[in-house]
Amino acid sequence: MPRNSGKKAAGRSAKRTKTAVKKRGTKVKRDRHTVAIKKVKGRKHAVATKKVNTHKLPSPTITSSDSRKLASQTKFVPQSTAFVKKITGVQLPGCEHMEGRPSFGHHRIVTMRVSSGEELNTGDNFLSYLTGYRRHVVTMGADEILKGTRVPLKYEDEMGRVYQLISSKECEDNSAGSTLWSAKKKLLELFYMLSSGPHDETVDPGDYLSCFGNFAKLETRKAASRLELFQSPGRLLNDQYILKFNKNNFLDIKESGHEGCGFIDEEMLQDIIGRKKDGEPTKMAASTLCIQVRVYIPSKGIYKGMLMRKRILQGPRVQLPSSMKKVEASTNPIDPKMAYVLVNKAGVDPSSNNQYLGIILDPQNKTKVPKDFKIKPLSNMIRRLLYSSGVPKIVLEKYERSATRDMRKTAHAFVRGVADPTESIPPNYVFITGLSGIGAELKKVFITRSPCILATDACVIKVVTSKPKHMRKDDFEWLNSLPFGIVIFGFPKNGMKPLPPMIANGDLDGDRYFLLWENSVMSHVNVKPLSDEPILKTAGAKTSTRKEDPDWFIKAQTFMADPSNTEISAMMGQLFNASAKAADDDRIQFLSNPSATALGKAFNQALDNKKHGNKIALPSYLWHTIGKRFHKHLTNVGDDIIFRKEIAGRWYNGRVLEYPIEPNQKGTLAKVLYENGDKDEMCVEELATHVKFYEKWARSQKQSRSFKLWDESNISFEQSDDRTQIKIG
Repeated sequence: MPRNSGKKAAGRSAKRTKTAVKKRGTKVKRDRHTVAIKKVKGRKHAVATKKVNTHKLPSPTITSSDSRKLASQTKFVPQSTAFVKKITGVQLPGCEHMEGRPSFGHHRIVTMRVSSGEELNTGDNFLSYLTGYRRHVVTMGADEILKGTRVPLKYEDEMGRVYQLISSKECEDNSAGSTLWSAKKKLLELFYMLSSGPHDETVDPGDYLSCFGNFAKLETRKAASRLELFQSPGRLLNDQYILKFNKNNFLDIKESGHEGCGFIDEEMLQDIIGRKKDGEPTKMAASTLCIQVRVYIPSKGIYKGMLMRKRILQGPRVQLPSSMKKVEASTNPIDPKMAYVLVNKAGVDPSSNNQYLGIILDPQNKTKVPKDFKIKPLSNMIRRLLYSSGVPKIVLEKYERSATRDMRKTAHAFVRGVADPTESIPPNYVFITGLSGIGAELKKVFITRSPCILATDACVIKVVTSKPKHMRKDDFEWLNSLPFGIVIFGFPKNGMKPLPPMIANGDLDGDRYFLLWENSVMSHVNVKPLSDEPILKTAGAKTSTRKEDPDWFIKAQTFMADPSNTEISAMMGQLFNASAKAADDDRIQFLSNPSATALGKAFNQALDNKKHGNKIALPSYLWHTIGKRFHKHLTNVGDDIIFRKEIAGRWYNGRVLEYPIEPNQKGTLAKVLYENGDKDEMCVEELATHVKFYEKWARSQKQSRSFKLWDESNISFEQSDDRTQIKIG
């Protein structure tokens, strides 16, 4: 045995037997209770957390006659102040009482938190701030709703208290461990409010919410969507989630292509993020360029979007364009002089990853980055888009290997998009902060926005690298002093489209944009830079003023509880996967493959379904790629799919005008129009024969657009005595 080994073992044993109460922050495990010890004026006090099994707490009783019981996994944890006060008098196992309070040994417990074993919503959103002890949050799995579990509009617990549904928000279950967007489990966070009870004042939730915005003027779908803004999780700043200001600090400004991005004075931004005791901004406050916010001003309206840092010399310190306003001012504001600001949980930029990347890209910055920091590899979605843009696989893989070996060669990032605070960046140009060291070589960059599942989502945009003619010198110097992490879009010319909507239908209310500027990759990108595109105006369009709907709240409740909303979300995952598979199976066209394009368009329509409620257009030959239960949300549509057929000794291209809804059903015919004006009807077997022939001809002619109609897995061949028959489906 090595020398002193026995002494070491004895020492370790002695340490384990000693009392672990040593200093502030020390934690002791005892009988499933965690006790944290702190010193107060020479005495030691304990902060204990008691784990209480959820089934021991009272459960809600659903009284709505048209609703089923909530899923068995639903957890009900009362969060009223009275309940917390009551629970502090509970005798803990192994604890004694000291001066009327539970104690642990000789240490008095000064605070206690009851938990169900997971982190609960403790008030990090505006709705929690408004409802206080009246709130109750229920989380349900989307799969439970798809199986038939209904969402109750209201319920009554065993103590006679009535709770009403006031908002619902779909979120992702990050505990599942999946990083694939389409594979993440979806959860529905249902927010209920105590409206009446034996010992509680009766409150009408609809009237209460109307004190903060005029929801009665919105369509039902929009009203439900806008109520979600009350559930946005906030970031804890200055020990607060909700920051209060006088409404005179906020100014409505004219929309000029802001696309959901306003401006905030530099000093006020630093006040929000935080200052030191001496009044100087913290390191985080000094480097923050923009914040994603929810602004609630009862006498002005409800706003959503980004606030970009700006040097505002006079007047109100926050400028809000009309594209940020989502709800008009309340007709009965609860506090006309107040404004409430919530900074989104992930809404402070530059992000930590981009801060580290900015240090790496700046050769003069000697700051060390964490050893475990790594550049995230390109996603399959981004790779697929670059392949579709003409970048060879071998070139992209070479760049990725180079960036992995040496992070200084990294030339891609996801950054937040914002509007131009100087108002002097030329139209159709952007300025990328923190890349001034690259110099004049950076004339253009590849840009897109996630999700990007159409070949047209690939864009190239011109970059400002020297002072524009109409930009002041101090403005250009100020832009160059900003750290890496955002892309600033110039305003468009009058009558022209802003750039963000032209990039995968993006905007500036919080979208992150993917940038790539590596020379070898950019040399193969076959995409023209974005340029002026006129805004199309509908002739004879009239603006109508919507009247207030007195029943808006019950209609919004019904819409929030509608299971079809969950079905659309589930269908989106299947459309995303089907589009990716169709693109990956076609190594020539990738995202330009007709099937991948049709599925990608359907995915984008599904994204906007909550706004408009329209059916999703998808060619019927692709319906088999998603579950049958989702077919009720689809409508058939033709596509520009071309094939060739010989007519009177001459070959003509034909386009399918109408597809058969049921390809396998006998007698169903496809309607075809030929380029000579002739029309025809043919069964699916005959159509498939012509399509297969056209595919071979198109490849021989090196035509790679719009020639494939049926997915390979959807075509089967049956051999009989006299012929070979092609079957679809």
